[in-house]
Amino acid sequence: MAKRADIIEQAPEFMKLSLLDLIMLMDPSKTNKYTPLLIKLFTKNYIKRHIRPDGGVEEFNRELRDSYNIVLNNIPTENVPMLFHLVGVFGSDVVGHLMRFMDAAEKKQIPSLDVSKINEISQISELMSLIQLKNISKKLQKQAIKDYEDDEWLIVRPFTAEASQKYGYGTKWCTASESYQGHFFRYTEDGKLVYCINKINGKKVAVHYRKFQDTETELSFWNMTDDRVDSILCELPNPIMDIIKNILFVKDNFTNRQLNEQAWLTSHSIYRKLEKKSDGLLAEVEVPDEGRAVRLERQGFGMEEEFFEDAINTTDEVG
Repeated sequence: MAKRADIIEQAPEFMKLSLLDLIMLMDPSKTNKYTPLLIKLFTKNYIKRHIRPDGGVEEFNRELRDSYNIVLNNIPTENVPMLFHLVGVFGSDVVGHLMRFMDAAEKKQIPSLDVSKINEISQISELMSLIQLKNISKKLQKQAIKDYEDDEWLIVRPFTAEASQKYGYGTKWCTASESYQGHFFRYTEDGKLVYCINKINGKKVAVHYRKFQDTETELSFWNMTDDRVDSILCELPNPIMDIIKNILFVKDNFTNRQLNEQAWLTSHSIYRKLEKKSDGLLAEVEVPDEGRAVRLERQGFGMEEEFFEDAINTTDEVG
């Protein structure tokens, strides 16, 4: 277990600066004669803006919990808004991802974990991808067509936004976004969306194919960071590439929507209701700060609870 002194010593220099250090850097004098004034005025303004009697701190606590998965215990009230703005610097997706990872690690859901060997957020994404894959419910499994599976690879075509989020977890694919589902429906209404998942290392590749009128087509491959890449750079084994070709060009002519039209439409209807609700809130409420915007942007898509059972009546495989 790392000691506090060792952690501080090994941290980068910019992280060792306190808030007071930063305020002192703003003082142009050589004797820090303006620093007491800065502290006094900043403190009054800070309390006025953030430690409001109308529940300002409670709102920050709520945002930290809902948007970042951070639950605070025994932290001074004055520090809550400061922490909220600090984590915002790193981004809600990254911080939320890290919090879920640490929670999973504490629950011993990641076997043989050596935290000291993790150097990139991509490594955490791959680990969390494996955990989510093991925890996909039977209901969500019915919201995707399983085209292929062996001991190493799983290939699916989701036909609901919730299934797309679960199978695409750990990636930055717009089609697996938790905050906006519109891209999923745009890509799957008239195209084939295929997710290739490595069950051993957690790496994923998305493939999208759309056929336009006449003979014009579009084929694209996407890595986990949502970069469009050449198929050769995806590092998919040749047998898996052959299976993908079969799905795209031989097995059937179904778009993801056509795999289960009723389920796709039900999913789309739920998305539209949530979108209208968000639009209504934004129209009725003046957004006072970035916290409000973050919460509206990251509304959950609780389809697993709301999804109509009769819309998921499908077999495990098509064709």
